[in-house]
Amino acid sequence: LKDNQVDSIWSFSRFISELGSRDPRYWMVEDDPLYRQQLFEEYFTSRSEEQLLKERMETSKFNEAFWKMLKTKPQIQYYTRWSTAKRLIANEPIYKHSVVKESAKKQRFLEYVANLREEHEKSQRQLKSQALKELQDYLENILLSSDTGTNGNNTDFPLMKWQSLANNYLFEKNKRYMANKHFKILTHEDVLQVYMDIAKKVEKNLEDKLAALQKVNYTKDRV
Repeated sequence: LKDNQVDSIWSFSRFISELGSRDPRYWMVEDDPLYRQQLFEEYFTSRSEEQLLKERMETSKFNEAFWKMLKTKPQIQYYTRWSTAKRLIANEPIYKHSVVKESAKKQRFLEYVANLREEHEKSQRQLKSQALKELQDYLENILLSSDTGTNGNNTDFPLMKWQSLANNYLFEKNKRYMANKHFKILTHEDVLQVYMDIAKKVEKNLEDKLAALQKVNYTKDRV
């Protein structure tokens, strides 16, 4: 182990795969994985002060290896607490035998989960953006079509009322809506906001048409 410069950032699986394939002394030890692991761990407890000081100086090496180890633990998510993570990594050599202080290990962990949280939030924003775009297409197809978009009364605002839309085309009451997995990320408020945005565009379109019609009538009256 010493000849191969094995230190606390090595995992036992790395020890097996690397030394088992290139160092014949690996096979001189009794062919018992548990015994080999015992010797592997005893090696770390017998390190000299010089080795400990050397490892202490290699903080950047520890940081990189510690993050790499954390990535092998899918149970660790952006919401995982340090107390939970410690139980998951308790037997990892880099945690168990490293001379790095507990506070430094916790700090590296907090940085790791903060990175996971940032990635999660970015992913959620992208999913929501895609869902809102698809929702707008879905609602416009319903609201602006000639057979479903109007209220059936020329004196009313020519757009299906929210309650009618919600009862017949949205949420759990509609299989087509529920079939779109992206819509699951949206709240009722998100859907209502898109409906209101479409309603504003319809209202603006009506105002423009009315203004154009008034202009034509004004021109005719002057003639």
